[in-house]
Amino acid sequence: MPELVLLDILGACALLIWGVRMVRTGISRAFGARLHHWLARSTGNTVFAFATGLATTFAMQSSTATAMIVAAFAGKELITTAMAQAVMLGANVSTSIAAKILALNLHWLASVLLIIGVTAFLSTDNSRRRALGRTAIGLGLMLLSLRLLASATEPMGHSPALALVMSLLERAPFLALVLGAAIAAIFASSLATVLVLMSLNATGVLSTDLAAWMVLGANVGGALPPFLTSLPLGPAAQRVTLGNLLVRGMGGLAMLPFIHPLLSWLSPISGSAGQAIINFHVIFNLLLAVVTLPLVQLIGRGLAWLLPVDPTETSTARHLDNASLSVPPLALACAAQEALTVAEMIEAMLQTGLKAFNSGDENRRAEMVKMDDQIDQLQNEIKLYLARLGREELTDEEERKRYEISLFVINMEHIGDIVSTNIAHAIRRKNKRRLTLSDEGLDEISNLYGLVIEELKLARGLLVSSDRSIAQKLRDVDVEVKQYSRFSESSHLERLREGRTESVRTSSLHLDLLRDLKRISAHLTSVTHGH
Repeated sequence: MPELVLLDILGACALLIWGVRMVRTGISRAFGARLHHWLARSTGNTVFAFATGLATTFAMQSSTATAMIVAAFAGKELITTAMAQAVMLGANVSTSIAAKILALNLHWLASVLLIIGVTAFLSTDNSRRRALGRTAIGLGLMLLSLRLLASATEPMGHSPALALVMSLLERAPFLALVLGAAIAAIFASSLATVLVLMSLNATGVLSTDLAAWMVLGANVGGALPPFLTSLPLGPAAQRVTLGNLLVRGMGGLAMLPFIHPLLSWLSPISGSAGQAIINFHVIFNLLLAVVTLPLVQLIGRGLAWLLPVDPTETSTARHLDNASLSVPPLALACAAQEALTVAEMIEAMLQTGLKAFNSGDENRRAEMVKMDDQIDQLQNEIKLYLARLGREELTDEEERKRYEISLFVINMEHIGDIVSTNIAHAIRRKNKRRLTLSDEGLDEISNLYGLVIEELKLARGLLVSSDRSIAQKLRDVDVEVKQYSRFSESSHLERLREGRTESVRTSSLHLDLLRDLKRISAHLTSVTHGH
């Protein structure tokens, strides 16, 4: 039945896409941090950048993943636009080589890889070995899906209705090119699309010329998802993905007149129609690299002119790397580093607030309030970043770490609000009414401030180390804050009984500050939850 044949084809395509994803996530979990580091350090010249893109993409089986990593690096000025284009040219060639290898008659290897992968995944708790097992399972599923796809499409080669549709499509090759681009964009994988087209061509569903048109379209369509994903990342990141899209698109258009002559030469020496399509894909990407590689500096300048970076624009988050989201440990490290930045800003707010309180400096009070706006923006970015980490991708330990970072950031936000609202209001009230605390009262507030800042430093250390002894020390300091606060309240009441004028005038101010500092201490102690 035609419906069942179509269902089998869609199921095989889904299995292929899932296999590609498992390989990518497996390699990312096993070697993601090393790959990122290597990619960032190996782009000193055009040849090295090309080789880096080739090797990284071959390992990850995804030029889309490589594009997003490089775009993130470009957005943080870790790589120039020209070198990023060289990396992407290497990634394109790597994808075609991977397709060539997978298209070989290695169906027997699917079972071997699945057995090895499942055994490795289930027999150990070591995260790297499990990730390598996941990679082997992904490769096995990819090979298995190609065999299923070949079996499912074979009956379609004898369908008169399908032959009519294909003949109409051959008369509109640009439509075939658009169709190939659309399929690659939907699959978010030019590798998976090319393998599907190869299989359809091998079973006679697609003619060789028509499959070649669709392969060129797939090359363009595969560059669309990373371009769309890079739009929120700013002009520097967009240059990478837009450049890749334009290079692939213009290369595809330039190849159009040579499709038939090239296939006429390739078909006799390729051994089969499907292999001819794969070889066409490899040659196209090699030619594209040879022609474009010497021009990457020129392309980089053109993209810089087309997408200029506003020099007044500064990114709030310095460490949140979108490309690291595919590597949960690395993404969590980025989020933790950014959370520490928030804590440093909170400490600066507290220090500025104390100086403003002692000196009556309104400029410092305004600076403190302005810092809270920056903290609010940054903590929102951190929370959104953590939300983008797929829960199903995290181990129990990684999920616990995500919770710790989220809890830390939320409490920092509350502290920032207390400082910018309550303490800032207290400073304004003190300045407006020209109030002066007693020398003893001022010392008590300063000492309590010092304890709270000590507590904040301990909270930062706890986020980094998850050391239970630090958590206990933090709780001990919280107890000390409460005890000292009670001492200050008692001392203040004693001064009131003595009828000291400055204590009478500043009584509500003194007690409000004690209350706010105790609230800050309570929020800092909250980060010990789970330790």
